[in-house]
Amino acid sequence: MAVKKSTRRKSSPQTTKSVHDAHLSEPALKLIDQAAELLKKAVIKGEQETIAGRKIVKQKALTFLDLANERLTKAIQDGTSLVKKGVKKI
Repeated sequence: MAVKKSTRRKSSPQTTKSVHDAHLSEPALKLIDQAAELLKKAVIKGEQETIAGRKIVKQKALTFLDLANERLTKAIQDGTSLVKKGVKKI
């Protein structure tokens, strides 16, 4: 009696890549959320706050966005570096 072999391929786990991507993007997304929350509060309370207060909120939001930009840029550069190394090995 012949034994049937399974024709279904087992998928290789891609968790390491997705975990790595999430590790890099999660802090940047949190910074963007914090900036958006600050700006939202400034709009809601805009009439009550002084011009100086709104300026401080704007600067904090811009700082959060700059940090997010730096982290995302680094993630892109790291990914590009890995792809280049992989292409060189081919």
